[in-house]
Amino acid sequence: MSVEEAIVAVPTRSDSGDAETGLVADIGGTHARFATVALGSKRVSNIRQYNVRDFSSLEDALTQYRSSTPDVPESIRYAALAVATRLDGDRVHITNNPWIFSIASLRSSHGFERTLVLNDLAAVGYTVPTLDPNEVRAVGPKRMSRPLEDGVYAVVGVGTGLGVCGMIMESGTCRVLASEGGHIAFAPIDAPSVQVLKWLAKSHQRVSAERVVSGQGLEAIHAALEMRDGRAASGLTAEQITAGARDGSNVSCVETVDVFCRCLGAFAGDAVLMFGAWRGVFLSGSMLQHVDAERFARQVRASFEAKGRFSDDLQAVPIELITRSDTGLIGAATLLSAETAGSVRTAAS
Repeated sequence: MSVEEAIVAVPTRSDSGDAETGLVADIGGTHARFATVALGSKRVSNIRQYNVRDFSSLEDALTQYRSSTPDVPESIRYAALAVATRLDGDRVHITNNPWIFSIASLRSSHGFERTLVLNDLAAVGYTVPTLDPNEVRAVGPKRMSRPLEDGVYAVVGVGTGLGVCGMIMESGTCRVLASEGGHIAFAPIDAPSVQVLKWLAKSHQRVSAERVVSGQGLEAIHAALEMRDGRAASGLTAEQITAGARDGSNVSCVETVDVFCRCLGAFAGDAVLMFGAWRGVFLSGSMLQHVDAERFARQVRASFEAKGRFSDDLQAVPIELITRSDTGLIGAATLLSAETAGSVRTAAS
């Protein structure tokens, strides 16, 4: 069963004592993470992370997890998988990942009675309402109230790729609208980003926002700026670029990160305009936490607010960076617990 949209009551934190164990996963372009959860709880355990490239299929990775991880029950009836792709029917092809699988076949081979598959950013969206203030960091001076006020929010996730979803809070329920907004066309905002677009256009017929605002995008920005300056390509990785910018040791890396942050801010501002997400934007992605916080906030907010006739409106919209690393797993667990308890209503219901 694939879930593109659902309405879920925001759960309270619970240990759920002797509750039945479910299996959850968060699968992206580079890593696949698996865990178990006591149904009715948000507390995941037995977390393992694998490199996608080390396995030929999801089936192989899941079998490895279940057979080699202590304390994982031999029999599990319920599973929820957050995957980085659009869902449409039984067959799932994960974006930026060679794995293709059938939901029905996976359910059958592992003996699951029920298998939920949801978009990975939608999973983060289901987690957002339950985050504590110490699990987010304000990007700029404005903060969101807790519990979250009724209204529309946007969630932007940056990793191997770029994801975005809308989130509607209403009377204690959370409704998440999955999307593939990371694949909209990239819109340059200044001279350096125009240079990036020109460089990427040499190897791609169409340049999406994901080609720039992602781990691969950070590397592309650096390469484009090197070409602009007539320097030989250094081939620095995203990790090396953020490290060089953070300690200020590499001027090229500093500019690269600044351009990246401005492009991220512009995209997040566009998400507000598209979803009408005037209540706030949540940013997700561990790579974002490796950028100097003050530099990150300054660059992101500058382009986020630069929206012409809507600039004043964007200035009032708070941005928060999620600092938890397991939000995809928690979101899958939240939806699985709600669905097995009968308190989730999917768009098709």
